[in-house]
Amino acid sequence: MKKELLFIIILVALCYSCGRQKEDTTQILTDSIVVSYFRGYPEFNISISFEKLKGLSERQAVNDTIELDSTYYQLFKDYIRFITDRHLVPNDSRFYLKSGEAEISMSHFGNDIDKQSPDYKQLHHTMYLLMWKAGYFNTLDEEDIKYNPFTKEYGIPKDYLYQQHPRKDPPEPFGIRKIIFILKK
Repeated sequence: MKKELLFIIILVALCYSCGRQKEDTTQILTDSIVVSYFRGYPEFNISISFEKLKGLSERQAVNDTIELDSTYYQLFKDYIRFITDRHLVPNDSRFYLKSGEAEISMSHFGNDIDKQSPDYKQLHHTMYLLMWKAGYFNTLDEEDIKYNPFTKEYGIPKDYLYQQHPRKDPPEPFGIRKIIFILKK
C-alpha cells in the first residue's frame, strides 16, 4: 500500500512538472526575441534576401538562450518594432531578428537608417548592443573585429573572445547561429 501511494505521488509530481515545463516553453517562445546571424564575414556570390534568411532561421536549431535585464530586453524589442514600422530591409541580409509579429533583417553594417535622422545615433548604438549581446563580435577574428564599423565607433567589447567556427568535412559556409533572448526574472 505504501509503495502504491508513493508511486502515485511521484507520478502526479512528474505530470505536474511536465505540464509546467510545456507552459514555460510556450511563454518563452511568445515573449522572446529571436536573433539569427551568419558567423563572421562570410562571402557569398549572391545577396541573401530577407525571405531566404528568415527560412534559414526557422530551420536552424537554437544555439543559445540568453537572459537580458529589462533595459536591454525592452530596448531591443522597441528597435525591432521601430525598424519593422519603417520597412527598412537591406539588399543583403545577414541578421534576422523577430519579436512577436515584428521581424526585420540587417546587413553586417546594420540597417539603412538615414544618418540625418535625429534617432540615428541611438539606433546605431542599439544595433551595436544587439550584436554584442548576441555574441556576434566573438565570431570575428582579431583582424576583422578591428575593421568592423561598430567596433571602430563604440570599441571592442570587454568580454570579446574569438570563437572560431568549427569546420566540417566537407567544408561548409560559416553557418548560422540562432540566439533566443528572454527577459531575466
